[in-house]
Amino acid sequence: MKRLFAIGLIALMLLLAVPATAQTSNNLLQTLQKDGSFTKVISLFHTTHRDTSLIVAGPFTVIAPTDDAFNKLSAAAQNGVMSDRSIQNGLTRNAMISSKYTLDQLVSMGYARTLDGRRLPVSRGSDGTVTIGWAKVVKPNIEARNGIIQGVDAIIIPT
Repeated sequence: MKRLFAIGLIALMLLLAVPATAQTSNNLLQTLQKDGSFTKVISLFHTTHRDTSLIVAGPFTVIAPTDDAFNKLSAAAQNGVMSDRSIQNGLTRNAMISSKYTLDQLVSMGYARTLDGRRLPVSRGSDGTVTIGWAKVVKPNIEARNGIIQGVDAIIIPT
């Protein structure tokens, strides 16, 4: 009886020692849709057929401009982005990083290498604000089953 109690106690201690992690059953695309503030970047992922990657592939870190980021552009610039296939491809490849990185991990690395091979600087300001490229992270660490989303306040246009 004592042995059974000891085994049970050890099992309980091991269970408590493993940190619980927030898991979601939603993929990256579903998570973007559920949030509601990423409709324009979702449209770009659909148009460039990268939405399939957000559903079945990964893990990815997605640097996703919010709708507010798109709304900062003039109507003509928004129309240009939404109608030019090469710009759309560049934006979506620039918005994806192979592997899942939390914001703290990206800051520690000092950069993020996107699917198109660009190296975007990542830094934390004295006020705690994190920037990726020149975009401020406004919605950090949104977990998905196959990755993580870092919502930003600007569109990072490949140059």
